[in-house]
Amino acid sequence: QEHHTSVGRQEVAMFRRNKAANSSPASSSAKIPLVAAGSGGSSAESSAVSAEQQRFRTLLEEFMDQQRSQQESFLDALTQAHAETLQELKRIDKMPAAPASPRSDGFVDAAGSAWQMDSNTLESEDGYTSLATYDTAVDNVPEETVGLKPMEEVEEQLRQDERIVENWIRCSGLHTVEDWVANYKDHPAGWAALLMIHGIPEVTGRLRSKVDNFSIYSALFLSMSVMCLASPVDFVVSDTKEAVGSPHWWYYHAVKRTYLYGFGVGTCCHTLCIMLGMAFNGALNEAARDSDVFRMFARGKGFIATVKSETAFLCGCFFDYIAVLAVLSTIVPWIELAVIATVIIVACCVIYRQTKDLLFSTTSIVNYWRTLPDDDDPFDLGLAVECFKERSRTQPQLRKVAAKAAAGSEHARRSRRMTSRENDRLEKSIVIMA
Repeated sequence: QEHHTSVGRQEVAMFRRNKAANSSPASSSAKIPLVAAGSGGSSAESSAVSAEQQRFRTLLEEFMDQQRSQQESFLDALTQAHAETLQELKRIDKMPAAPASPRSDGFVDAAGSAWQMDSNTLESEDGYTSLATYDTAVDNVPEETVGLKPMEEVEEQLRQDERIVENWIRCSGLHTVEDWVANYKDHPAGWAALLMIHGIPEVTGRLRSKVDNFSIYSALFLSMSVMCLASPVDFVVSDTKEAVGSPHWWYYHAVKRTYLYGFGVGTCCHTLCIMLGMAFNGALNEAARDSDVFRMFARGKGFIATVKSETAFLCGCFFDYIAVLAVLSTIVPWIELAVIATVIIVACCVIYRQTKDLLFSTTSIVNYWRTLPDDDDPFDLGLAVECFKERSRTQPQLRKVAAKAAAGSEHARRSRRMTSRENDRLEKSIVIMA
């Protein structure tokens, strides 16, 4: 462009000199027509101007030819890059080629239809190609040429994947506990039957609530027993003035040790109850599938863990109350205290036992349905067991789905890799054109 500008300036200067020379009357008959130089003039100036104009036209034509060649090279590079990508995808998918063939002035989208781009879109009237014009043309590319799936199709695919994963969680690995579940009548408790009837989330939620309640109440008793051990009553701290070996001396040391040992054992039992609850919840949190929960009750004795938690809580309460009665015996005569405590404890146990037996004998799967069912309500879980076995037999289908999903993931990775290569080629072509 700088060369053409300098040539233009020289031509303008020569035109001014010729105009001044031809303006005189003596030389009016020797005027040199610049546009049609050489048609009638024979002077040296006319020849020089004609040669310079011819040289300018030659350079301009060469420049325009270079611009057109660059444009054609750019479009050919774009088309070739996209065609190679389609060929690679065809090899991966083993599918027939797209019906539309790539042209030098167009693109082929992911669906196989050709989108033509007119060369006038990139080439202006004066033969120059601007990046702004190219950006505008790229922005006007139809959305389907990008190769993206519609949002509805993506959402449907996501929902289908969620259903597949959900079915896999429910059915995978059930063959490992099928025999144990089918033998539900010989289980010490009815948790296997409850798992088949109500499902994993419902039953595990009930058990979590059970062990969590024992842990919370153990923490309440634990706060009291730890405080009593850290700050014991004066009777325990002070020493007796009775003679060694006398009945009062023996009574004092018996009460003192009952107090300390009672709260000490109660503290340990309540701590054990909390730890058992934490272990039970932690194991359930790490269960990945339904079969893992069944296996937890079959081989891991999950129900026994909840019974241990309950037993630890009751033992802690018993030893804490023994320690409290030992201290009260220093204030109230022990005979009176024993009578009152016996009456209260027996009354509470009777009320609790009657209420508990009535509740469990009418609702429990073990105490009612399996032990004392009604005549027209036999304990039969044949339907639930058959459904469980049907879920267990879906293992081969799940393996096929998993293999297909793995193949799809590999195809997606290859497609992304090919798309990345195509983008790199497009960027290089844009840089060349710029």
